Amino acid sequence: FVHYWDPHTVYLPPPEYRSRYYSGNPSDPQNRSLERVQGLMIYPFIKRLLNALGENITDLEYVIAQYDAEIRYTDDKLGELLRAVEELGLRDDTAIIVSSDHGESMGEHDVYFDHASVHEHTARVPLIIRHPNVAGGRRVEALVQQFDVVPTIFEWLEVDPPEGLQGKSLNPLLRGESSDHYDAVFTNQGLWQATRMMRTKQWKLIRTIDPGLWAHRPCTELYDLDADPKEERNLAEERPEIVDELELRLERWVEGQLGSRPDPLRVRVAWPVAAAIPGC
Repeated sequence: FVHYWDPHTVYLPPPEYRSRYYSGNPSDPQNRSLERVQGLMIYPFIKRLLNALGENITDLEYVIAQYDAEIRYTDDKLGELLRAVEELGLRDDTAIIVSSDHGESMGEHDVYFDHASVHEHTARVPLIIRHPNVAGGRRVEALVQQFDVVPTIFEWLEVDPPEGLQGKSLNPLLRGESSDHYDAVFTNQGLWQATRMMRTKQWKLIRTIDPGLWAHRPCTELYDLDADPKEERNLAEERPEIVDELELRLERWVEGQLGSRPDPLRVRVAWPVAAAIPGC
């Protein structure tokens, strides 16, 4: 198991990478691309991140370029690891899985330089699998979740998974024996906001229980990911029938997960500002 902390806030790639995707003056006083950030309640936290990058950073594109540079740095280091596997003669005896715990937002939905929502920028992560006995070069379009990796590995090792283990083996997808896996997937965000989402291949529903430091967040969001993959148009009011259908599925999923236990996302949030922010 190799954990590359980059890319992650604070975005500080090695010096030789910092100009790879940026040229200009990151502290240009005429650049106002970060002005919106300054009006957010989360700004004091963001300001600390900006200060770590340099003095008086004003250019949003500079911050994004540092994030991109960290991705490139991680790619290069992963390449070193894969070349070592080749040089040691282990290629035909080694399964490799590359993934991430979350993505980062660069201003989408007013989330800057962090992973504070359940929109696609955060919730959709890479999953790349190479196995000596699986033909490569294919992109699988099925909906999967990260906890599917564990039963997949158990099957490789011919070990029976423990009772109650969540997830389904990905091996039928990897072998090309199936093209479907789940008809819907679910996730929670309980750190910066209290939100929960479900998505099908086409639709995504987000329910906000407590907006945290984003007081303007809508309580309900609905996106047609086929037509609007960047989640820029909230269709909740235009398509109430879809909202009702997905909310029912979401609530049934939550009940199935919790049983008689309380919903942790509905436990009063302990942030000092929580009482001043209306929830949903």
